[in-house]
Amino acid sequence: MNGAAEEDLPEPRVVHHFHNPLAPSWAEAGLTVGLLQWISSNVWQQQPSQSTAPGVRNGPGNWAWPDARERFYRALTATAPGEREAGFADLFRTLGQTMHVVQDASVPAHTRNDPHLRLRFGSIVLYHDPDGYERYVDTLASNPATFAALLGLLPTVLPAEGIYGPVGISSRVDRASAPVPVSALIDSGQYVGTNPEVTATPGDGPPVIGLAEYSNANFFSKDTTALNRPSLLESFPHPAPTDLVLGPPTPAGPSGPLRRYFRKPGAGDPIEYLAVPSALYEFLPDALKDRQVGLDPRVLEHYAEKLLPRAVGYSAALLDYFFRGAFGAELSDSGVRVFNHTAGESATGAFQLLREDPDGTREELARWENVSVAPGGGSDVLPVATLPGDTPPGTRCWLIFRGRLGGEPDAVAGSPASCPTEAPSIAPLWYVYTCKDWAVTIRYNYATQDPPRDPDGLYLFQFIVPGSWPVVICSKVALLRSEGQPINTVSTHPI
Repeated sequence: MNGAAEEDLPEPRVVHHFHNPLAPSWAEAGLTVGLLQWISSNVWQQQPSQSTAPGVRNGPGNWAWPDARERFYRALTATAPGEREAGFADLFRTLGQTMHVVQDASVPAHTRNDPHLRLRFGSIVLYHDPDGYERYVDTLASNPATFAALLGLLPTVLPAEGIYGPVGISSRVDRASAPVPVSALIDSGQYVGTNPEVTATPGDGPPVIGLAEYSNANFFSKDTTALNRPSLLESFPHPAPTDLVLGPPTPAGPSGPLRRYFRKPGAGDPIEYLAVPSALYEFLPDALKDRQVGLDPRVLEHYAEKLLPRAVGYSAALLDYFFRGAFGAELSDSGVRVFNHTAGESATGAFQLLREDPDGTREELARWENVSVAPGGGSDVLPVATLPGDTPPGTRCWLIFRGRLGGEPDAVAGSPASCPTEAPSIAPLWYVYTCKDWAVTIRYNYATQDPPRDPDGLYLFQFIVPGSWPVVICSKVALLRSEGQPINTVSTHPI
């Protein structure tokens, strides 16, 4: 999605792509540089007015979750096909930009308050402090074929569906600022600094932890390799010095020198190559040891092997969550019932039934407000007008929902539905008899759906009209529909 790249433009938007899950509140979880503090990525992702939010230069337009919902609704309900196509184009750009924010939560620098900013004056770069891990991934991604092949070799890590459930143990979860539970993809509120074990990948299923919590607790960034800096350890207690083990000499690459690497066997996810110390590390005084710890290409490669599968999986989970709403409609002579097929989430809101003509034009047939449907359940019968029997072939109908779905206050969903069309007017069949009197002076045509029967119940092909004088004898001549003589009528034809 192009929106993933657009989220970094203009460049000042990147200051809103940081989230420290150990901050006291999400209001304080954004990038902090001195006395300056910006909006947390978890709040930015759901910011209803990004273009006017506090910031240096956020750029035109709004590309947050509420905007994606509004554009999805327009893409489903707009009258003209062109307007709906434009809605889908804007929708997928917006989703790309919200996915970018999730992906940035896999970068340790973005979750450990490590700015790595670039300052420009026009085209002149005045200051640039790049993050080594981001630069390493950017280099990989510069060759799309190689990057795609690498991702294909790494098993994608999807979060558990339960990640959107009840909030974690931390009071930092702020539903006023980020009301949609999709925020749990970044921060579920479970890791609080003293419990790194909750960030370990479960052996019996997918993780139920936010991506920012995972990258914060298990990895270093360039300027936060805290081994003996009390102030830094206070902010980011893990990985802690006591979590680490200095491993045996290992090749730094296919043809690189032997190096010893710090590994983290527990206290969260096991990390085989966490950092590389100086060759003299064991002989340095404690005050200098921290300054000699780095992240070399071998470390960054291992970080990518652990973090990229989660960046991909959590991005896919965002799309799955966005499009999770599933509804159906059942028509009957008395109206329509709406069914909620969304797993484990009740729905309360407005349902619409739209008609789409063969030329693509959509119009509303019916709208029902404040309808509540339990997961797996159906609504009461709702009144609906029917389309006329001469509705053009190819006419389609759509069921649209907008309202609260589970924990999301303003969800949108749409699905094809059967149209409430009247049965076509099919003329009934009837028998036509020609009847002549005994004197053969007049002929009658007699049309009926219920011709005379014999004692065995068989229709008579010929009969005498009872009580007629002169005698009238009738014989069946045809089996016709309404384009012939009207039913139950007699026409006279003088001979």
